[in-house]
Amino acid sequence: MVPVHITDTLAIFLMSLWAIVWLFFISLAQNAKRKLPLHRHLVWYSTAVFISITFFYWVTFSGVGSLTGYLSMSNLLSNTGVFLSVLGATSMILSRWGLRELTVAEVVFARCESRISTGLYRYFKHPMYLGLFLVLLGSFILYPNFFALFFMGLTWFLVEKKKQIEGY
Repeated sequence: MVPVHITDTLAIFLMSLWAIVWLFFISLAQNAKRKLPLHRHLVWYSTAVFISITFFYWVTFSGVGSLTGYLSMSNLLSNTGVFLSVLGATSMILSRWGLRELTVAEVVFARCESRISTGLYRYFKHPMYLGLFLVLLGSFILYPNFFALFFMGLTWFLVEKKKQIEGY
């Protein structure tokens, strides 16, 4: 059985956008020498966030628990969902670009006491997390789903716990 939205052009666009964000994260500064100490709880929370996001997209694009029968999709709502997703992905990419001298492990798993005040970090405390939630919110608007809403809330909770450990 093929998932409901897997062949939808918009779903393919959102999955491609998410893949571009992750590839961009992985491609930067992989050969840099590790400078920041890694924190084992951050590894756990980061893994849990990744799993939660994976489930979010699985239930969103599979159509399980879909709310589209209850909500009507207008062009304005559709355009808002796409805009938020693209804005969020752009925020994540620009935030990662600002941290390009760090490895992915340092960006995701390191506890850092220093404040970064360049790029988007000048305006937002956590532009990567903001971008993440804009992407999730935009995807949810496009494909409203009860279970996706649950995983979006779980992701929010896990990121808040991760931020506490990071020292912010």
